[in-house]
Amino acid sequence: MAETGQKFKILIIDDDPDISHLMKLYLSSTGRYKVLLAGGGNIGMWLSSCKWHKPHLILLDIKMPGMDGFQVLKEIRAMPQTRYTPVIMFTAYDDPAFVVKAEGLYCDGYVLKSEGFEVIEAKIQEVLKKRGLL
Repeated sequence: MAETGQKFKILIIDDDPDISHLMKLYLSSTGRYKVLLAGGGNIGMWLSSCKWHKPHLILLDIKMPGMDGFQVLKEIRAMPQTRYTPVIMFTAYDDPAFVVKAEGLYCDGYVLKSEGFEVIEAKIQEVLKKRGLL
């Protein structure tokens, strides 16, 4: 749980730097979050970022080069340091099969990038509350 006055650390894992930076700017502007970015196509870097930064929540894209978000989520759940870290799939894919697959991998939420910053932040708040972090 974040201490009083402490910002929640959100790690965004997405290979699209434009979307990642816009999401970071929005979330940071609320004053509630410290946002960290892990982009590119290097699974080792993504997983190291998860272990090193110990985020309160991870926003994870699905379609990425090298290893898709579902594979990354499996790895996150397999590591003791991140096994219980809340993960929200943050994607452009409005596919019910993807939602079911994400839930089967113990994803905490599924939000479309096109839904807008306010909806995405509301999902973050919902997950943090549900997990007892807020």
